[in-house]
Amino acid sequence: MDVWSRLFIHNFNGTDSWKQTCVSELDNAVNNGHADNIFAGLVNRAGNYVDIRDNNTEVFSFKIFSAGATNYLLPWLALTAQLPFETGEHNVIANFMSFCMALGSPMFITYSLMVTILNQHWLRGHFRDLETQGHMRETVKNARIFLQESQQVPLRLSQEDGSLGSLIVLAENKAWWQRLSDSVLRTRRSVTLSLVAQMLVAILSWVLTVAAAFLSSLGNPTEALVLSSGSLWVWLIPVIAGWISVGTQNDHSTIGLALYRDEACIARPASSSGLTGRRARNSSAGASVQTVRVDPQDPYAMGVGSPLSEKGVVEEIETRAISVASVKKDEQKGFRIANHRTSMRPLLRTTVSDGRVRLEDKEPPVPRCFGFSVAGDEKQEGPAFNYARIFTWWHVANQVHGMFQRTKYNLSQRRDLSGMERPVGEDGKFKQKDLQGDSLSVLQYCGLATRRGSSIELKDLTEYPRWAELDSAFWQRILIAVLMAVFVQWGTVGAALTISYLTEVKGLGCRSGSYVVYGAMGTVSFMLMFASSFFSHAAMIQHQALHVASRDVAIEEETPASFPLSLTLYRMCAVLTRISGRILVVCNTIWIILTSFWELIGFFNNCWCDGVSLSRGAKGYIILFKTAAEMAPAAVPAWAGGVFLSIFVVASSSAVFWLFCRGNRK
Repeated sequence: MDVWSRLFIHNFNGTDSWKQTCVSELDNAVNNGHADNIFAGLVNRAGNYVDIRDNNTEVFSFKIFSAGATNYLLPWLALTAQLPFETGEHNVIANFMSFCMALGSPMFITYSLMVTILNQHWLRGHFRDLETQGHMRETVKNARIFLQESQQVPLRLSQEDGSLGSLIVLAENKAWWQRLSDSVLRTRRSVTLSLVAQMLVAILSWVLTVAAAFLSSLGNPTEALVLSSGSLWVWLIPVIAGWISVGTQNDHSTIGLALYRDEACIARPASSSGLTGRRARNSSAGASVQTVRVDPQDPYAMGVGSPLSEKGVVEEIETRAISVASVKKDEQKGFRIANHRTSMRPLLRTTVSDGRVRLEDKEPPVPRCFGFSVAGDEKQEGPAFNYARIFTWWHVANQVHGMFQRTKYNLSQRRDLSGMERPVGEDGKFKQKDLQGDSLSVLQYCGLATRRGSSIELKDLTEYPRWAELDSAFWQRILIAVLMAVFVQWGTVGAALTISYLTEVKGLGCRSGSYVVYGAMGTVSFMLMFASSFFSHAAMIQHQALHVASRDVAIEEETPASFPLSLTLYRMCAVLTRISGRILVVCNTIWIILTSFWELIGFFNNCWCDGVSLSRGAKGYIILFKTAAEMAPAAVPAWAGGVFLSIFVVASSSAVFWLFCRGNRK
């Protein structure tokens, strides 16, 4: 080899990178007379190719490792601490799954976030008419705030003891609603100094990586891979900002404490009888006799559809005067947080002697399959699991809205608790505080009970809505959330893939292939858990219907053999898809962390990976004697396109999250 060739090789010689080590070994082989063994694996500028000899293993460079870890890996890993958890202080598995569901599938955490945001947006519009005017606007507003802040818990409604009707109807509970709203807003997660610091460090590290790549290392393949790896994590910025904007509770127990921290006023009958048939001859003290007229043309008439309302029959009944009592904290039973082992107890069709509403003594168990709960993530607290609560939360919010709407209509018609139209007071207004009646009349007033002849039939508050109850707007929100999830995940994965795929040597290799695997596994795991939420809901609907049917006909408790085939299939699919999705998302979390470290320690630095043999096969090649300046023109479009796509995804998704979150505290 002549002097000029030695000088040419010396310009690329060194030990800082794998390619420099290759050149060093080439130089040593030439000096030791082994050039034939080395040059057998090289090609010239004309492309005359023989074979690539993979006799040089990866090279670890602490300089590259420390720079890469400091620039993009550690700041992003630290930022994951700001993801929403709140599943319980000692609930290690649920917290671990929240972490994996976010990091292993950005599509999943984005879907849960977008569902939460769209639910709040829908709730504000749904309650807007009730909040604008009327006697109950402040109470309705506080109820709406509580509902929008409680999406991270499996919230339920209960008829027990008539608490729910009293909370809706009685003016004495206005202060209770105000304290409830203040409590959940006070414990709302806010912008903290740690959040701002970690967010700024991650953003600045990525910006500096981009600036260094374009200003000093344009065209350098090693820098391109660092840039692509950093771009893979930028979805954390809009997602974390979105969770802060939509609002989550700063602890898993705040909703439960808010519900039971204050006393509430519950309607109590003043005598031992809550409701009787015809006019009683001897009324006890405090009882008042009212004549109820049912208007069959009134869409909000009590008992519409019954023979009584159709005939317009006048029924004389006796109602006891109201006795408003402040109950202890643990006696507020209108709102509950569902237990993960049992379903909500349905109502008994009768009441006991004191007129209070009672539930069955035995709560039906949540069905299980293969040892796992069929209800699954729906009953697991934490914002990450909001994806599974989209059905039940909507059902609760819709039912509460209907109760307020019914109550507001009755107040606008100046009706008292017996259904009679009352004259206005001296100020020309009918006041909510003037309502008098017993607990059953309160339930009837807000639509939780209907009159059937001379008796009042209580309405069952089911946990799971039937498919027919879900409106078109509900499905539109799901579709929008899915599209947003696809956009965020594949926008960031696509940016990293663009940079790594189009940088010389072009093609699908180890690094770009690892990004494809990450995106594909994240998508499949999301699809499995998304399907699991539907299978679980379908199974719980049938389980709920079977239990209500068995209660109504007073048959013995069902056995697994009595389950219809569809229910068995739904149970199996719900559990299998959920477990498969969880396993896959955990594996994907390990994969993205592992490949990030592989990138830093030089695991991908070998002839097979750098030669893009994954897609090129025997036609793969490695560029040794070419400077970054020479490769810069070809790198500009790929690098600029990847960076632009990353910025576009972050900016547009952040804008969407912010726009839909506006006004959620008003």
